[in-house]
Amino acid sequence: MIHVEIVLSYIGLVSAVMSYRGYKSEASNIVCVSTEKPSSCKILYSIPQAFFLGRIHFSSLSLVFFGLVAVLATLRMLLGAWNHEPQLAMLADYASKTLWLLALPFIPYLVYLELRVARAVCIWCTIMHVIVVVMASYTMYTLLLR
Repeated sequence: MIHVEIVLSYIGLVSAVMSYRGYKSEASNIVCVSTEKPSSCKILYSIPQAFFLGRIHFSSLSLVFFGLVAVLATLRMLLGAWNHEPQLAMLADYASKTLWLLALPFIPYLVYLELRVARAVCIWCTIMHVIVVVMASYTMYTLLLR
């Protein structure tokens, strides 16, 4: 399953980068082009609730989150392949599982912001939401099997 986590982490990281670029730039990105002015992504990025604790934009948090889980998953894979530093590999495993589970409660709130507050859907955000739900669900499943 580590390979799936790596792939999903990097897909999430690409989505986070595109989301962050869309938030920071004036131009629409590849997917968020719309006949409306502004695009649905820009509408979502501009609502006041898009800032965590009123200060940090969720696109910045997603960039940090997916960067961390991608690094942790890659570290776990490399340490496992080298059969080296099992304690560090286990620590990376626990850290990534913790991050996936901590991210899960944010998803309903973020979907609510998209559908009810901004009334706009961002494809990059949706991709990240699906990845978090899949990985957190898998993490809970594996923890319950132990």
